[in-house]
Amino acid sequence: MRALLVIGLFVGCAGAEAALAERQAILDAREAVMRYSTATPAAHALRGAWVAELAALRAHTEPGPIAQHVNDKLVPAIAAYASAIEALPTAPAFAAANRDFATAHRTLAAALGTFASGLERSNYRVRRAALALALLAFDKAQTAYVEAMKAHFASVGLVFTPHAV
Repeated sequence: MRALLVIGLFVGCAGAEAALAERQAILDAREAVMRYSTATPAAHALRGAWVAELAALRAHTEPGPIAQHVNDKLVPAIAAYASAIEALPTAPAFAAANRDFATAHRTLAAALGTFASGLERSNYRVRRAALALALLAFDKAQTAYVEAMKAHFASVGLVFTPHAV
């Protein structure tokens, strides 16, 4: 009978330790989310800058000014945002999503650079079509990032609210 009592105590302690370890893991994950969330406003300001450059691009109607704006303003703004994303503090649970999101921005910047390089009236439609495909891939990457972050946040009892990603 004593042996059963001792075994019962060990099993009870092991269960309590497992519950405490699980709770600590959730608290650690929430802390990582809070570090990430606290650092995002500066990155989002850079996102606003590249979105503003994209809006300003619409004012140009000729290939030369379009290419110049893309190369001089839009691509550097996107690259700055990608660097800010890469610099955000992450945790293993969402580091891949964050890395892929930054890579999507770098890929978009490269596609825009290709679009602008040697842009002329004669090749505008073909290059625009190629850029449209890059934009679709970028949109899918943004969606994947939001879904991954929502899932991670939910796994620790939090809600991910994208800032107009």
